[in-house]
Amino acid sequence: MASSSGTMKRSFTSVSILPDNSNQQDAIRIFKIDPEKGKMIFYEDPLKLLLKNSKIKKYKVCVISVNGSYRTGKSFLLNFFLHFLKKKCQSVEQEWMDVNDTLTREFYWRKSWQRVTDGILICPEIFLTETKEGEKIAIILMDTQGTSDHQTSYDEGTKIFALSALISSVHIYNIQNRLDFEQLGVLQLFTGYGAMFSDSEKKPFQDLVILIRDWVNHEAYGFGFEGGENLLISTFKEHEKSNSREIQKTIRDNFANVQCFLMPRPGSKVETKEFKGDFNKIKKIFRDHVKTFVENILTPENLVPKKINNKFVTVEELFEFIRGYWSCINEKDELCIESVYMTAIKISLQDLVNGKVEEYKKRLGSCTDQTQANDEKSEILKEFENEREMKLGSKELLESFKKQLAETLDKMYDDFRVLFNHENQLKKDYFTVVKECKTAEEAQEMIKTRLEIFEKENLNCNRELRDLFKQRLNATLDKMYDDFCVLFNHGNQLKDDYSTVVKECKSVEEAQEMIKTRLEIFEKENVNCNRELRDHFKQRLNATLDKMYDDFCVLFNHGNQLKDDYSTVVKECKSVEEAQEMIKTRLEIFEKENVNCNRELGDHFKQRLNATLDKKYDGFCVLFNHGNQLKDDYSTVVKECKSVEEAQEMIKTRLEIFEKENVNCNRELGDHFKQRLNATLDKMYNDFCVLFNHGNQLKDDYSTVVKECKSVEEAQEMIKTRLEIFEKENVNCNRELRDHFRQRLKETLDKMYDDFCVLFNHGNQLKKDYSIVIKECKTVAEAQEMIKTKLEIFEKENVNCNRELRDHFKQRLNATLDKMYDDFCVLFNHGKQLKDDYSTVVKECKSVEEAQEMIKTRLEIFEKENVHCNRELGDHFKQHLNATLDKKYDDFCVLFNHGNQLKDDYSTVVKECKSVEEAQEMIKTRLEIFEKENVNCNRELRDHSKQRLKETLDKMYDDFCVLFNHENQLKKDYSTVVKECKTIEEAQEMIKTRLEIFEKENVNCNRELRDHFKQRLNATLDKKYDDFCVLFNHGNQLKKDYSTVVKECKTIEEAQEMIKTRLEIFEKENVNCNMELRDHFKQRLNATLDKKYDDFCVLFNHGNQLKDDYSTVVKECKSVEEAQEMIKTRLEIFEKENMNCNRELRDHFKQRLKEGLKNVYNDFFILFNHVNQLTEEYCESIKKYKTSLEASQGVKEICSIYENDSTYCKNKFRNHFKKRLNVFLSDVLEKFRMTDYLKKQYSMLINECSTLKEADEKLERILLEFERNNLNCEDELRNTLKIHLMEECFKIYKRSKEKIEMKHVDYVSNNIEHWAGTSLGVLGAVAGGVVGGPIMSLVLFGAGKSVGGGLGLISRGVGAFAVKLRNYNNEAEEE
Repeated sequence: MASSSGTMKRSFTSVSILPDNSNQQDAIRIFKIDPEKGKMIFYEDPLKLLLKNSKIKKYKVCVISVNGSYRTGKSFLLNFFLHFLKKKCQSVEQEWMDVNDTLTREFYWRKSWQRVTDGILICPEIFLTETKEGEKIAIILMDTQGTSDHQTSYDEGTKIFALSALISSVHIYNIQNRLDFEQLGVLQLFTGYGAMFSDSEKKPFQDLVILIRDWVNHEAYGFGFEGGENLLISTFKEHEKSNSREIQKTIRDNFANVQCFLMPRPGSKVETKEFKGDFNKIKKIFRDHVKTFVENILTPENLVPKKINNKFVTVEELFEFIRGYWSCINEKDELCIESVYMTAIKISLQDLVNGKVEEYKKRLGSCTDQTQANDEKSEILKEFENEREMKLGSKELLESFKKQLAETLDKMYDDFRVLFNHENQLKKDYFTVVKECKTAEEAQEMIKTRLEIFEKENLNCNRELRDLFKQRLNATLDKMYDDFCVLFNHGNQLKDDYSTVVKECKSVEEAQEMIKTRLEIFEKENVNCNRELRDHFKQRLNATLDKMYDDFCVLFNHGNQLKDDYSTVVKECKSVEEAQEMIKTRLEIFEKENVNCNRELGDHFKQRLNATLDKKYDGFCVLFNHGNQLKDDYSTVVKECKSVEEAQEMIKTRLEIFEKENVNCNRELGDHFKQRLNATLDKMYNDFCVLFNHGNQLKDDYSTVVKECKSVEEAQEMIKTRLEIFEKENVNCNRELRDHFRQRLKETLDKMYDDFCVLFNHGNQLKKDYSIVIKECKTVAEAQEMIKTKLEIFEKENVNCNRELRDHFKQRLNATLDKMYDDFCVLFNHGKQLKDDYSTVVKECKSVEEAQEMIKTRLEIFEKENVHCNRELGDHFKQHLNATLDKKYDDFCVLFNHGNQLKDDYSTVVKECKSVEEAQEMIKTRLEIFEKENVNCNRELRDHSKQRLKETLDKMYDDFCVLFNHENQLKKDYSTVVKECKTIEEAQEMIKTRLEIFEKENVNCNRELRDHFKQRLNATLDKKYDDFCVLFNHGNQLKKDYSTVVKECKTIEEAQEMIKTRLEIFEKENVNCNMELRDHFKQRLNATLDKKYDDFCVLFNHGNQLKDDYSTVVKECKSVEEAQEMIKTRLEIFEKENMNCNRELRDHFKQRLKEGLKNVYNDFFILFNHVNQLTEEYCESIKKYKTSLEASQGVKEICSIYENDSTYCKNKFRNHFKKRLNVFLSDVLEKFRMTDYLKKQYSMLINECSTLKEADEKLERILLEFERNNLNCEDELRNTLKIHLMEECFKIYKRSKEKIEMKHVDYVSNNIEHWAGTSLGVLGAVAGGVVGGPIMSLVLFGAGKSVGGGLGLISRGVGAFAVKLRNYNNEAEEE
């Protein structure tokens, strides 16, 4: 595991099985030991819910577990891991160990001597992060029940340990205080498991981290991974040839990576019940090292994904392995490594089979035929045989899994064939029937029906394959349905559209072209649809449109035919009724002959025909009636005419009336009726018509050509010409009529000429006026309004002029003004565009010359692009544009130069700023100056230049902030780290490093500012370095001085006073140094002196304690060797327990302690030997004492001797040994008295004995009682007292022996006398009764009794003699 070295930038997220609104935070239990059955209880449901989560189940997983003895802080440690992950989920950049934070308790912990964690628990949140390759990995935290507690057996603890080791990828083994191979003995469980993988290049387990808590020997091996690694190497080397060699081999053979981490104590505040997890109550050294430890393991680059059998395990697969391991471990009471191994192999093989099945399913999804599916099956089987897992396990096991895979794949292939064929059949069927659907709903229903058929007929097929093919079928049918809907709707839309627009067609060719257009649209817009469906719908659409086109052609042609026919025959009608009947007849013909055509088209064309015929009928009625009316009128008034001229005038009037009043009638009918009227009136006039028509013709001609005249002279000439033509061409007509009509013609032409002059001159005047005023327009709308105004003036002032001429000249005026307006718009907009363009681009100019060149360029562009515009307007707008651009250029120059001046000024003064606020204020001041002094400049340019100035100043300000803050940061950093420097060279090197860092990290900042700040930083650091050197050397001098003088202190108060004195000296002599450094070094000096003072106190108190303790315990020593050994032990205790104390002080106090213990030992030695000598003398003299009174007198003599000989020793020792002597003597005296009591007891008991055997038994009882009462007595004393007791008891026994034997003789004699007398008496009585009767029986009975008594006396005498004789012999033998 590589050490973490960088800031982690990859994000963390979490997935939890708890609801978002849940208040539960505790870890979830997944295993627990059943105390009654000794089995593992598996809480499967919560674990399955967590590991089978769809969001994470496919990711690799890193499992971090902590194991070790109970009550060693495992759960406490795991909560730091959890705290890290939760903080990183909130923000990657966030410092996760804030001193104000509180440690979580999801893995519950508390101060207690009892076990807290029960079983195996995991965090309910799984955390996700990305490795450097961008691959996501899940992180699981696992807590385990501690081992070696009084509630859990060894086997149960072993199962928990084994299960957590098998599950985890990083196994943290928690040990207290020291590296003890006995605690690592549980790792030998896996020796067999590792041997099973001996053929593999990889080791069965991944990372083992041995975490040693509360490490105290940090001077020899420093905290952290480095110290742990050194300790591990050293310990392994030391135990190379010891009994721990097997444990080392197990660790090396089974774990891919072994590390050791030495962790300091968290502090005394953590060990109290009041501690609730506050970081500020945890020692900083512990926080720093636990931070290093956690980050090293949880840094994404260092995460160790779980592997089993050298294969990465996913979150989902991990659940199966956990369940398998649990089942295997629970089968037997003892852990069977072979079963665990086989379980891992089976699960791996089953995962491999499942993976190949899933792979086959994926490949089947892309197969297009059965041959490809069969080839994929063979390929999967071949890949399965070549997998690495197929080299593990027995041949039978591998064959069984291979067979299982083959059977599964065969079944899936068979299902594939069925589903593939059915899918294709349903696709073809749907494709066939969908073409006949009339609605999209019907096509949709067909999809639903075929999917239900597919589902129903393939119920026995593999569900996932069936769902896959159903999904494929659904997608294909949906695609067909979508194409159907598009084509169906588009076809209907085109039909409806055609049926609408075809009604407006003016010819059959136009209708035909519309069909072709809509078919092309249909083809083009549906090019992505299914080709066959598209062709089918195109054919349907074509047929429908062709049908509508055919109907259109029929109706269109028939309608036109009927119209033409009506137009012809209506002229011959004699009455309006006859014309009305003709319309009705033709509509009936149209309705009858087109009954099979499209009804909508038929109605439309019938309506059109009706409207046309009605229009013609109305025209006929008007013309017919009006013609008749005029004829009748003329027939009446002509009769009253007095002259030809009057008749001629009447004809003219009536023809004009007829023409005027019937102008809206059908032209053909109008002409026909006018012709009929004219023919009738022609009979009434002759030359009048010629003259009248010729005059009108010349007027109309003049009215037309005069509009094109360029001058009034040309118009005047045209009048003369037309009068000459009239005169010449009508020379043969009646002269009077000709003169009359010539006069009338002349008056009319003169009137038109006058109007022409007025209109011509007024129009020219308005044009000139418009060309002048338009130059002053500010907007095109204003120019447009002027045209409207001029046209209104023209209309108003010429209202009495000929309307046609007025309209013509108004139109000419409008066209001229519009042309001038268009030129104005072009020039106005182009000028504005160039102004705006210049306003935009001038902002980016780097110099005033560049801005000047831009003006020249834009004027050339304006000149070139507007060459065709009105020249006068063009020159005016060019001049206006030049003035505007010059104004903007002047503003640009002012703003540009002022901005540069302010930038240069800011770059100079900002160097002297003392804070970023002051630098910020300077920007604000300069921007206000810029705003104030350039208030008259173009606002847009001013705002832009102000923005540019602000950006430049902000950039300089940002550089200033970066450099200022970096300078302050490096100063503070130097002030911080220089405090930790061990040498002045190291402090000097730090200055160089920080200057290089400053130069490197600010390379992109303004160079001038950077050099200025670098110079400032160098000066500041040099000053701090000088102060550091002074304080460093002075502090070291005072430390050495204190180390020397403190050894001579007699009390801790004296040592404390020395610290205060040196701190005052340090404060006084360094008053001119940097206050922060001085306070730090004073604090360091204080800490060092306090440390030495603490060491002094510890050593001083510990030495006194050991002396007092030795003075106490040495009194109980049984030998001088034991007392001597105690000195050695206490010196070792002193050495060991004060290992962390100052070595020089420790050696000094050890020497003092040694001398003190030696003095105590000398007193002990004298008194101990003296007491032993006296007790030996007493034990020797006790042999000659006969009574307890004599023994008591001997005790007094011994005490008197001790008192006289120990007067020169210390009172406490003298009194202690006097007490020990008195206790010993009292005990001996008591035992002596007990011996006398037993002697008296035996004397009483033996008197009750009737035989020697009884006397022996009583003696044995007395001796047993003696032994029982003197079990704890020394052997020598016990033997002496026992001999004394036996001698006295023997004397008693000897004295009582003859008496006991005589008692026995009397007993035997009495028995002989009784039994013999009784027996002989009975025999005599029987014999006497037989011989002589009752009297003889009595006599003989008495005689028998007498004989028995005699035999008893003889027996008693013989016995007494024998006793006397044996006693005599015994005495002789003794002598």
